Amino acid sequence: MELKLTKDEVETIIEALHKRAALCAKKPNAANDRHGEELYLLEKNVDEQLREFEAHENRNGQVEMLAHYRGLDDRTLVIQCLWYKGELTDRIGESVSWECYTAADGFGAGLLSDELMEINDGWDWSHIRDSSDQAFAAMANILRPLLPAIVEGPVSVTGRRTL
Repeated sequence: MELKLTKDEVETIIEALHKRAALCAKKPNAANDRHGEELYLLEKNVDEQLREFEAHENRNGQVEMLAHYRGLDDRTLVIQCLWYKGELTDRIGESVSWECYTAADGFGAGLLSDELMEINDGWDWSHIRDSSDQAFAAMANILRPLLPAIVEGPVSVTGRRTL
């Protein structure tokens, strides 16, 4: 039989177990040794359930976050990912940022990567900000398939997590 508890119940049990273990440590005897071992095993089971709760909450948060960002229009998604105050900026690796930057057309369509590198040390927000709707769509098309990985953390152009 598997015991399912709420997170609050698990935390209450853990607190009680810690108090009981402290009492057992103050009055050592054979019964307390046995109880201490039982408490240890119970606490271990409860700790595992608490980790499962936390992992489940984290997954639910990521699912909600992913749904939110998938629902954004192209321009808003790009801003959230590439603008220095964007909610996802710190989760985007440099290679993904550069791939999007080269798809922007604020300085003119068709500029090569080398040409963009020569303008303002290779990065100028106005190049993205002043882009056409088509360029925003192209940048969003780069970002959307990567959203699951972006929600988890920094990624490269290939969608693999970066360190």
